[in-house]
Amino acid sequence: MKSSIKRSGVAAVLLLAASMAVVPAAGATAATTDSSGTVNYVALGDSYAAGQGLATPTGQPAAGCNQTAEDYPHQLAAKMGYNLTDVTCSGAVTENISKNAQSVTDASGAAHSVPIQASALNDSTNIVTVTIGGNDAGFASVIKSCVAASADGPVAGSNQDFKDPNCKDQYMKKGVDTLSKNIADKVARHLESTFKTIKKAAPNAQIFVVGYPSLFPDAASTPAAGCYTDLGTEPSSVSFTATDVAYLHSVEVQLNQTIAEQAADAGVTFVDNLPASVSHSMCPQGPSSYINGIAFNSADTGPLVNPASLHPNLVGATFLATQTYDAITASGY
Repeated sequence: MKSSIKRSGVAAVLLLAASMAVVPAAGATAATTDSSGTVNYVALGDSYAAGQGLATPTGQPAAGCNQTAEDYPHQLAAKMGYNLTDVTCSGAVTENISKNAQSVTDASGAAHSVPIQASALNDSTNIVTVTIGGNDAGFASVIKSCVAASADGPVAGSNQDFKDPNCKDQYMKKGVDTLSKNIADKVARHLESTFKTIKKAAPNAQIFVVGYPSLFPDAASTPAAGCYTDLGTEPSSVSFTATDVAYLHSVEVQLNQTIAEQAADAGVTFVDNLPASVSHSMCPQGPSSYINGIAFNSADTGPLVNPASLHPNLVGATFLATQTYDAITASGY
């Protein structure tokens, strides 16, 4: 059991992860169509926007971005009749939107350079959606270190040595939650800069910052028996201790609040997806879940952990599309 958990931990760089609440931008102006009446829509963001693990890979904006035609931007564009430019790419951080090209590797191992996402924006852009910040918060490495051998631990830890009883304690240094501090300091600054860049690059657009759905349940939505299922449970597992389920949910809340605050300061609209998804997290896995647990590939080739792991399933991607659709229509556009 322990060896399989270690394998999953090494391979688990996967992310990363009530009614809808829309926080309108103060002073935001309605977007206009171009001279032909076409609505030009540009989608920016990371794997949660790109639909990693869903069907029909697009190969855009480069092979290795794991973008799919079932992602929420494609669903939204089809529903609204928009002209879509989707430059979302798995693994993206804020600086890949605002100032640095992104390097990705495709299934064959070939490297590709992905242009700065904001370069897709211009004066003719009418609608922008962006989902970003999770990778800045280091959620991929956090999840990797938090995978547990049992409901009571130990967890993989940053060294994959399975010594610590839970993940929460790893991020406490001299009484300071370093993960929380990183979100409050560095992530907030990067979001501020990125939202300013988007506004400058698309001065005539209405901008919607699409928040993350809930990967982990809150206390009210957590089953009495807890969330833990063994790694390898079909079709996917929820292998986190009760302590870490609660802790990681609190981290999600802080990240979304930080994104919302920076969106408000930038004068763009935030779509809060946490409240309406908290009872549809990965725990428990089932038809009502919007988020996949940890799933393994049975084939000998390719990644051990399925790319859909800890990402929205098709129901979850449709949820994000619907939430964003409602936000756009509520804005009067």
